[in-house]
Amino acid sequence: MNMESRFTKRAEAALRYGQEMAEEAGYGYVGSEHLLLGLLHESDGVAGQVLLAHDITEEAVLEKVTKLLGEPEGKGGVAGLTPRTKRIIELSAAEAGRMGHGYIGTEHLLLAILREGENV
Repeated sequence: MNMESRFTKRAEAALRYGQEMAEEAGYGYVGSEHLLLGLLHESDGVAGQVLLAHDITEEAVLEKVTKLLGEPEGKGGVAGLTPRTKRIIELSAAEAGRMGHGYIGTEHLLLAILREGENV
């Protein structure tokens, strides 16, 4: 079974939303911050519930990202995954395996973002 087929529907939706956000905002890449926004958008997922329980919202993340990175300079279009984002996705599979889960859920993506540690 390949890694893509192991993502839950919510995890797939979070990844897709992160990519759409990056593209619509004009970023030429999909970074960890976009994955985090995707996890927040999937508020019914485990990661979304955990983040919301700690008062972390899409609006707060967007505000912080804009302060840190400034406004995007691009005009939209296809945004590819950064090497760090690819690493986070690989780590999410490792987190799922470590937990004995046969799927990759939003919780595994969030744990991977935290474990990676050098992201925005």
